Amino acid sequence: ARLGFAIAHALDNTAPAVDGIDSDLQNKIDVIVQALAGAKKPLIISGTNAGSSEVIQAAAANVAKALNRRPPTWRKR
Repeated sequence: ARLGFAIAHALDNTAPAVDGIDSDLQNKIDVIVQALAGAKKPLIISGTNAGSSEVIQAAAANVAKALNRRPPTWRKR
């Protein structure tokens, strides 16, 4: 879930920040944010893997809200 919240914050700085992100994880976040920000129809797939499904859903909701707040990077032709 930390990853999801960190992605949401990277997309939209009004989303809650996540402290203690190491450089390896930050590099992954940067790649994911770049892909999501440039996607016409972004799709988020996650699993719980012994975690809380409610927390995963909250993180996914934050990412979706952050994406919705960004201006589109593509234009219709």
